Amino acid sequence: MEEITFTAKPNVFSPEMVYQLADDGLAWSGGGKDGRLLYTEIVQIRLFGSPKLSGRGNVLMPAFTTGVLRSKSGVPKTLSSLHYCGVGQIEDRSASFSRLIDALLPRVAAANPSAVFLSGMPTGLWSLWIGVLLVSLSATVLGLAIVVNGATRQDWGDLVIGVVMVLLFGFSTWRLFPIVAHGRARQFRPGDWPGNSD
Repeated sequence: MEEITFTAKPNVFSPEMVYQLADDGLAWSGGGKDGRLLYTEIVQIRLFGSPKLSGRGNVLMPAFTTGVLRSKSGVPKTLSSLHYCGVGQIEDRSASFSRLIDALLPRVAAANPSAVFLSGMPTGLWSLWIGVLLVSLSATVLGLAIVVNGATRQDWGDLVIGVVMVLLFGFSTWRLFPIVAHGRARQFRPGDWPGNSD
């Protein structure tokens, strides 16, 4: 089989890691942290995306994809499409990450037909996003109530506060809905991986 590699620095303090698809498994090396996970040992692969974080027109963190590989031993191996060049310097390596995943999925499926492939966030993370969405939605509804109350009483102070809350939290709620919708876990076939759209 053709060897496919992906190079990335998982975090600021980690050495640069090289991940390579060999004939029998996923191998990694870097900073003395060499290892290998056989395709036959992988029982689950979960892939999920995280939204871009931006502020004042600047991208604080690009959108990225995370892959979690679980082996028969239960120990997860996590890969990310992000590359940390330095403090505050993050590079998106989704293209090379996707090539690695595209080649990894069919190899695992062939080596272990019982392996499960999931897209979507882990339950705990998805529940956290749902909680954030509910808080934002509640704040939007509260803002609307303040607007109605301020308009009824002709209280301009309440009216302004309510409008600001509706605009702020309403926009947040609108942005959060697709994150929660796409974050729901669902099983997929190796050839149908949705890529980075999740």
